[in-house]
Amino acid sequence: MASLGLLALGCLVLLNVHDIGILLAGRVLMGLGAGLASSNVTAYVVDAVPSRPAWLAPVASSQTVTLGLAVGAIASGALVQYGP
Repeated sequence: MASLGLLALGCLVLLNVHDIGILLAGRVLMGLGAGLASSNVTAYVVDAVPSRPAWLAPVASSQTVTLGLAVGAIASGALVQYGP
């Protein structure tokens, strides 16, 4: 609930950006919320994954964040290059 609250507050702050201080405050709130949410999701994945195969929980909890960052960077770069 705290991560969702931080993310919502960050979205509200970023709705009306007129100077760098507001932008930085919104980005800090969004970063804290995303960091808190990612640790919660990782704990959920470790708890919910089946016991067989034994390697599934460590791989799912450690590599999905890296994969998501890479896909997000490539997709945002493509949007900047080819978007409207």
